[in-house]
Amino acid sequence: MIYYMKILSWNILAEEWIEKKYYPMVQEQLLESKKRFKTIMKHINKMSPDVILLQEVMKNNYKYLKKKYRYKYFISPLLAVPWVGYPVGESGNVTLLKLSKFQGITSDRIDSMNFLTAYYKDERVGIVNVHLDDSSETRRKKQIKKVIKKTNKLDKVIIGGDCNEQYIKNRGIYKKLQKNNNSI
Repeated sequence: MIYYMKILSWNILAEEWIEKKYYPMVQEQLLESKKRFKTIMKHINKMSPDVILLQEVMKNNYKYLKKKYRYKYFISPLLAVPWVGYPVGESGNVTLLKLSKFQGITSDRIDSMNFLTAYYKDERVGIVNVHLDDSSETRRKKQIKKVIKKTNKLDKVIIGGDCNEQYIKNRGIYKKLQKNNNSI
């Protein structure tokens, strides 16, 4: 049976990493964290997705999400991303599942990635919110191997997030995922 769900995956750009020189194409006002987060929230509210996979969420954003959506969504813990060569930052991944669509939700982790399992229309689904290493293809491949190992017994898997790798269907981590019949 085919089911449809609305999924939103978004690296919302942590304020701890914002420098205009890295984002010359972004409007100046959207680099200001409060304005950017307000704009992001408008999009989330308008779309009302069933699954929300957010990367680079700051602690203050996380507190707001928990307060605003606590009755509408299951909200995973905020898992800080361990940036290579930097002290652990404040930003991380957060996954939200619409309570009216998912039941029996459990929360776990794969390194700094959220891993949730839940029932959607009586089928068990795995949801992984990735933010793969930004500087090493070798580390990204190791992270994906961990994701595959953790999800390979599930029939239905949603993998989304920031792969820090250009999408080329038959290369890199995407090839690994296709070989294992996981979806991304």
